[in-house]
Amino acid sequence: MKNTIRIIVITALVAGISACDQRETVELVVLGDAFGSNTVPQAYENAVKEDLDAKVNTFVWSVPSKPLHNQLEALRKETELRQALKNADVIMLGISPKWNDAAENLYMSDMCRGTDNQDCLRDSLARAKRDWMGFVYELVELREGKPMILHVIRWGDWLYPAYYGDRITPEQTALLSSYFNEFQSFQASMPGVKSTIIFPQDYDQIPKEYLQEDGLHFSDEGSAAAVDLLRALGYESAVLEGISDLTVTFTETGCASTPLEGEIPNPIYIRVDNPTDGDNALVIFTVEEGYGAQDILDFKGDGLPGFSDEFVTHLTPGMNAGDLYETTLIDDRENYLVCAQDGVGALAVPLVLNP
Repeated sequence: MKNTIRIIVITALVAGISACDQRETVELVVLGDAFGSNTVPQAYENAVKEDLDAKVNTFVWSVPSKPLHNQLEALRKETELRQALKNADVIMLGISPKWNDAAENLYMSDMCRGTDNQDCLRDSLARAKRDWMGFVYELVELREGKPMILHVIRWGDWLYPAYYGDRITPEQTALLSSYFNEFQSFQASMPGVKSTIIFPQDYDQIPKEYLQEDGLHFSDEGSAAAVDLLRALGYESAVLEGISDLTVTFTETGCASTPLEGEIPNPIYIRVDNPTDGDNALVIFTVEEGYGAQDILDFKGDGLPGFSDEFVTHLTPGMNAGDLYETTLIDDRENYLVCAQDGVGALAVPLVLNP
């Protein structure tokens, strides 16, 4: 595995809530965008209470019918939610396909852009991955190295026929499922996350009594069945870990970055913090032979310099904002990472990333 520079200290500490570590009260936080419409939180609370033989204080935070980005904004801003997560022993999270609704509707209407009608799906997936990295980053910051139990619900492919019914073909279901499953696999890949797929079977094989009349939200029976799968994950605590390899922070006069040593990972995860009011961005590109860092610094104005060769990416968190990005560099080339501002040009000596 390639050497990476972590923004979070990697910890192998693992502690379980067990008979050896019995506690009278367990703080449980349930997060998601649809839990206000089913009985999963209550069923999970009852399970934790029974399994751990403890009183359970439950805090449910639901942002219904909103994409993942809205969940992240709430996590960043809502004081009550942040305090609950900071004190939590157990966190259960479920992100439904709402993060991809807008793109899927465009795809189904043949308006998704690109020669394959999938550009908006790719953009939506990249956005969701950034939001999930940001979600984890915020949790890590709140926890300050304190272990916890994080259970994540993953959904089966049945959501597509449940959403679209006769309007979706098997080929479209397979395509949309591939985007959704890539995001879910990315969720589950974070160190410290435990996840389970709820009802992985085909939609027509799910017992009817597991769903409410709308065919989407869990009934009492469905919630109990889903919670049984969560219980099977166990109650072993772990320290959640961020995955950023490099952090770049804008200042009023330029930008600063964490040290980047050793072999450069590809793809690389870059956190960009812009606490200023400037319209700042990070741009990554290669240059033609004979050009280098000084030529980039001497270039002023908008857009890429004329001697740029291959464009890699343009990272723009916004004013007074931060974001995390997964970026695939061009192999065996010097990839110049430049702090820049519209109308000004380069703000600082560029980093050279050579994977």
